[in-house]
Amino acid sequence: MDGKLPEDKERILSVIETYLSLNKEQRLVYRFGRRAGMYRSTDDLQDELTYLRIRKTINEIEQKEPGSVEKTLSLLLENYI
Repeated sequence: MDGKLPEDKERILSVIETYLSLNKEQRLVYRFGRRAGMYRSTDDLQDELTYLRIRKTINEIEQKEPGSVEKTLSLLLENYI
């Protein structure tokens, strides 16, 4: 999210409200996709193929080591520029 206050206040709040309106799974997929560089905005969640690919990756990570998705997200964040 990017903008300048107070000029962009409504747009910034809209982005936050859109994210908060997502369900738990959508938020996780978005966070993962965003940190992996696959998503630029919540609008990208509409790309069903990418959404399913990210969900599959999350499921594979969880199957290998339950509870490790958050750890993976943290590692992705460290590498995010």
